[in-house]
Amino acid sequence: MCTRTYYGDMPGVVPEGQWQVNNPDNEHFWNPIEVIEQVRIPVLAFFGEEDTQVDPIQGAHAYRAALERAGNPNFRVEIIPGADHLMLLAETGCIDETHQRLQSGEWTIVPEILDTLEEWLRGLRR
Repeated sequence: MCTRTYYGDMPGVVPEGQWQVNNPDNEHFWNPIEVIEQVRIPVLAFFGEEDTQVDPIQGAHAYRAALERAGNPNFRVEIIPGADHLMLLAETGCIDETHQRLQSGEWTIVPEILDTLEEWLRGLRR
């Protein structure tokens, strides 16, 4: 279980009023769905199952729905088991775990990411 959560530089839970304002200058709380709803180029989106910064279930659902509303015929949205926010292998996905792994130099990108990316790119060539 995570002992702390972070949203940008602010610890803890952010009041709803702060994240509801869709200000593109505030990348910590900017909601990209309005933009995703306009994307018609091929999209491969990954969400880490262990992500504690973005809800992967809600995020994946929102991306799929937005890309469908865009009429995008070529997209894939995946939730990657064992991945954190950075798509690194994670046990908890907590930001402290990620920081420790990055600082120690002992981090690994989830292999499924690279396999899925290669498969998807090969499919674009057809």
